[in-house]
Amino acid sequence: VGVFPFAHALAAGNMQYHQDMLWSVGNAAAVQYGAPLADLRNVGGVLSYHYLSDATVGFLARFCGVTAYDAFCAYHYLVLIPVLVCSLYSAARMYGASPLRALILPWGAIFFSGPGCLLGYLRNLNGMAAAALTASTCLYLLFRPGWNTGTLIAFGGVMLTALMSKNLYGLLIVCALGAALVFRLLLQRRLDRRALAAGLLGLG
Repeated sequence: VGVFPFAHALAAGNMQYHQDMLWSVGNAAAVQYGAPLADLRNVGGVLSYHYLSDATVGFLARFCGVTAYDAFCAYHYLVLIPVLVCSLYSAARMYGASPLRALILPWGAIFFSGPGCLLGYLRNLNGMAAAALTASTCLYLLFRPGWNTGTLIAFGGVMLTALMSKNLYGLLIVCALGAALVFRLLLQRRLDRRALAAGLLGLG
């Protein structure tokens, strides 16, 4: 709230804008030009990377009557950061962390990870936070006791979100599930049906 008025695009010359942030603002603005959503960096290019996270901000801007810049740099943050903190906390608790340790995780992730730590999040929040959100939700579901059809459907939805918002993280989750299968077979001579089901769903 304190920085936003000084960092606004209309206040030219007050700060330097990171290219990733400006690219995401452009992706959000592409919603105004109809489907398929265009990658504004390339003539005739179609938006694929960060697709879901950028498009969500674009639709927010369009339906609320605000600019893509305002939607991405102000209103988007107010929702995304609290959701990010809650999801990381829930994943840590499901993994077995105490309430205090679980509370340390989200703030540690925001302030001490990524390029430039906190600045890394602020200049590329959509991709980094979307990755953290989907990865932590996948962990929450994987460690949750008593899997059923509803859990599997929820996991499929999270995997789809991961692959459409930060696709490399979605692929890493699938690879991790494959590694878990192999190690369980080698060390315990058991087939982990949960990892198998989740991995096949991710591949699908």
